[in-house]
Formats: sequence, structure tokens, C-alpha cells
Amino acid sequence: MRLRVLRSAWGLRLVNADGRFLEPARVLDGVCASGLDGLEASLADLGARRDGERGDAWMRAAAERSLSLVVSAYSSWPNYSDDCYDSAKPAHAHEADLLLQLRVIAELHARAPVSPLLGVNCHTGTDVWSEAEGARFFAAIAGPVATLQLPR
Repeated sequence: MRLRVLRSAWGLRLVNADGRFLEPARVLDGVCASGLDGLEASLADLGARRDGERGDAWMRAAAERSLSLVVSAYSSWPNYSDDCYDSAKPAHAHEADLLLQLRVIAELHARAPVSPLLGVNCHTGTDVWSEAEGARFFAAIAGPVATLQLPR
């Protein structure tokens, strides 16, 4: 067994002063210089939720540095840094958001000649759901998720 120590993107500077994303290579050079084994970040952190080329650049830069990536998908909020949690969001919207993000992650993984994707970190649903609502949510997404080519 090998223990990998990954840097969380939470608190990591990923954008410059004018709001543009930093180049993946620059960010990952810093991760390498810290002696870490990779990065855990959401699609939003990476600027890759709606930009496949940017996601591909992250995959390529991580693979070139022999770093692992754990990419997060959120159904409840876009990211830790955003204050836009919507407790009234219906379960079917959570399902759609999560499946969309998982499909994006699976596509990035499939397109990479050498994928650095170690795993996917999912923050699903909402803390105000009952156990029954949570069970329905996971039952609804289990089939579609099983068809995706993600690391296991």
C-alpha cells in the first residue's frame, strides 16, 4: 500500500488578481515543490466545469508531473468558497447536477492518454434530507453512475 498526500485546492491560489485562472502547470509546479503527491479540487476550482480544454490541460499537467488528481463533484453548492447553497433545491436537480459533473470528469479521464485521476470526491444531496430522501437520491443515481468510466 502506498500513502499519497494530496493538496486540497481549498485555500490554494488558483486565480490571479484579475480573476483569470492560473495555468495548471504553474499551480502543479508548486504542488510538486511542496513534495506532495497530487491535488484534490472541484471542477469549479479547476475552471473545468464548462471548459473541456482547461480540464484537459489539468489532466496533462498532472500526468507530466506524475501527480494524482482527485476531482470533486458537488450537488449542493458549486464550491466551498461560494455562499450559494440552496436548501430548497429539489432532489432531481441535485441528481442532474451531480450526474453532469460526473460525466465531465469521466470524459476528462477517458480523453487523457495517461490519466492522473485517482478518484472522485462527491458531496451529494443536502444535510436537511431525511434518510428516506437520501436513499431515493442514491438509488436514482446508482445506475447512471455505474455506466461511467471512472476509477474505482
